[in-house]
Amino acid sequence: MKLKNPMRSIIILFTLIVIVYPVIPLFIQSIAGDWDYRELFPSSLTLDNYISIIDTYNIPEVTLNSIIISSVVVVISLILGIFPAKYIGIRDFRGKTWVQVLTMMPVMAPGIIVLFGIGRIFAESGIYRTYMSLILSEVVFLIPYMIMVLVPVFKNYDRGIEDQAATLGVGRLSTLMNVTFPSIRSGVAVACMYVFISSWATYLAVGMYAPIDFETMGLIMYPAIKFGQVSDSMLAALTIIFFIPSVLFLLISTWIMGTDKVNNQRV
Repeated sequence: MKLKNPMRSIIILFTLIVIVYPVIPLFIQSIAGDWDYRELFPSSLTLDNYISIIDTYNIPEVTLNSIIISSVVVVISLILGIFPAKYIGIRDFRGKTWVQVLTMMPVMAPGIIVLFGIGRIFAESGIYRTYMSLILSEVVFLIPYMIMVLVPVFKNYDRGIEDQAATLGVGRLSTLMNVTFPSIRSGVAVACMYVFISSWATYLAVGMYAPIDFETMGLIMYPAIKFGQVSDSMLAALTIIFFIPSVLFLLISTWIMGTDKVNNQRV
């Protein structure tokens, strides 16, 4: 059987190898019992590393905290970012390039400077070290990414379908939910995936503005790596747990894009 596009197959295979290969020894390390450095494979396998890491860091609660915060950040970033992205994407106006540059300023500036800058605002507003300050500090950094991903989506967007909906008497909110969103669903999925994964791994904002004793996966991950708080096998187990939600979000986004592609082919 002759491949239709061998170069594409090679690129996909190479990408899978690059992504999957580092995970294999990490997973083996996470379930290793006794593993002498002179042996190619561990002499015994166990789930004790996962049990220990779950008990040590209270993983269920920390994971739930991370999922809630990241999901809220995604929703707020989408609500605040979709309309500026649409305006920049579909319209040509004077100073458009400068608007895009200014939009990316929080990303281009060193993160610690931006965080210290907004910290005074949080303190004077009485929301320092609250869930509000944590969410807002992450949104400041991640909404530029949401806009950056959605702008190219709207450049290829056909506004004619919205005009047709308005002609038929459809309201703006109904048009947004039933016309605009289905048309850009794949782009929204990619943007939300990027923001979710970035929020999931955030360390600095959580450390500075989260309520006392509030922990996320990013907050416990980096100290565990830097200070060697756990064994190598337990750290491998923590790493596997750390990226599982991101992989699930990636699979969901890929599925959404795949269904959109199939629907477009049918049309």
